Amino acid sequence: MGNAETSTSYRLALAILDSNDSWLAVPVWTPLFFLRPGPLSSFGIDPNGIVSVDAGEVINFAVNAEDAYGNILSLDLESVSWVLLQSPGGDHDVSGGRFEARLTGSYKLKASYGEFSDQCIIYVLAGEFAQLRLSGGALSARAGIAWLDDDDDITVSAHDVFGNLITDFEGEVYFSSTDPGATLPATLGAPYQFSLENQGKHDFGGSAFGFVNAGLQRLDVWYQGTVQVSLEGINVLAGLLADFSVEIPLATTAGQPVTVTVTDAVDAFGNPVSGLAVVELPQGNGQSPSGALPGLDAFTVSAGQGSGELILVAAEPTTIRISLDSLAESGVIAVSAARLDRLEFDLNSRQVPKRVFRAPAQLTAFDRFANLADNFSAVADPITIATSGSGLLANNII
Repeated sequence: MGNAETSTSYRLALAILDSNDSWLAVPVWTPLFFLRPGPLSSFGIDPNGIVSVDAGEVINFAVNAEDAYGNILSLDLESVSWVLLQSPGGDHDVSGGRFEARLTGSYKLKASYGEFSDQCIIYVLAGEFAQLRLSGGALSARAGIAWLDDDDDITVSAHDVFGNLITDFEGEVYFSSTDPGATLPATLGAPYQFSLENQGKHDFGGSAFGFVNAGLQRLDVWYQGTVQVSLEGINVLAGLLADFSVEIPLATTAGQPVTVTVTDAVDAFGNPVSGLAVVELPQGNGQSPSGALPGLDAFTVSAGQGSGELILVAAEPTTIRISLDSLAESGVIAVSAARLDRLEFDLNSRQVPKRVFRAPAQLTAFDRFANLADNFSAVADPITIATSGSGLLANNII
């Protein structure tokens, strides 16, 4: 009998034969016994060589262990050492021969058992589409002025659930905005079609984006009827001033505050504009006869509205000009004298008793700015002229 080479169960029979090989007695059989495999002679993993999988798939490696006769040895996978010799990044637990594909790239897996080892090269490809991503853009804009190319470009890219770039993405994408007047490079009616040349991402130039409605706006990226990603909080500022109105009173009194108002300050798109309104006198400096100067303080215009107070001191028609940015509006205010402040009496020093005053004999009324108080009435508010000494005055006669 030769040596058995196959690991399996056996029984041996003891038989007595004559010279003609005939049975002399009934054979005696041994109990059933099992022939174990010999020492480990070859070791390998399955799959091995080079394999490729998509992100999200799992490879459960098996171990092929045999003795010198090809009998299979059963090895505990936990007793095999599993290690990644090469990885594009990230943590990977490959204990027990389980490899979960997540990040794209090339991996090299090594399995070792004692002095035996085997390797496998694994190429992980991107998985199924899961999301679009957006990068770039700006969080501020001015109405009517496009973003800048390069600085404000927006990149849209396609990724799987693990964030891997899907280089063979060929979907249609488009933009929408909470600003209904926004200019966009791809819309529902004219979407952008990705191709293999894009390799999963496309740059949209900043100059292709523009907004017209002031306030916080949002930019959405759509794919297959769903908003995939958004750029929130784009602060759109009003554009350049296009028009405004002023309210200037028709009349005032010297020295009294007068309110001037700016309304409806808007850009070309109707957005309220803010700024500093400057008050000027285009004709002269508004100085009163006493030398007093007018108060012409600038005032703030906020969200298209604003008002300020000015004080005029010269009793005369005065042109007021209000400038906001590069535009100006004007109006005329009739300034009347303030209330009587003092009187000046000019009388010829040579007078004849009991005669009407000889010229010059003039009484002049002034306000506190030395304006002629032409609104003063001696009829309504009589003036008394008196003498000093022993002389008497009656009806302008001494």
